[in-house]
Amino acid sequence: MPSADHGEKSARADGEIDWIVVCMHQVAISSAHLNGADFGIRQEFMPLFGAYGVDLVVAGHEHHYERTFPVRGVLPGSSLLTPAPRGSDPAGMDTRDGTVHMIIGGGRRALASAPGRVGRQRGGRSRRGRPLRVGMIMAGRVAACAA
Repeated sequence: MPSADHGEKSARADGEIDWIVVCMHQVAISSAHLNGADFGIRQEFMPLFGAYGVDLVVAGHEHHYERTFPVRGVLPGSSLLTPAPRGSDPAGMDTRDGTVHMIIGGGRRALASAPGRVGRQRGGRSRRGRPLRVGMIMAGRVAACAA
């Protein structure tokens, strides 16, 4: 497993941070037939997302919208390191089961429709009932954001 830490470890150790969100350009998961997922990101970053409990990865690069179910690990026997889904109910997604990936590259192509809704709205409150705080990892730095 790669040992790089771009702030995930310190974000997960901070008890005041409810969600860890990683923002990146290239995608690790995509159903696109043009560009598609980056194998190097699957090799290097996907294990870190699971190890540090990353809740959400937001990426662009593709020219459409996609959202995964929580994923953790790899499908058995996959030479492409295809992520293993940890659920199939769009109304009850829980990032404790794995990392959700969103591709939000709404460029020149039409948006693909997303099945169901993204998840339950929590009204800016955490599961613990206090104001929501999110640890965002961008360019190797952790920024705590209050919602």
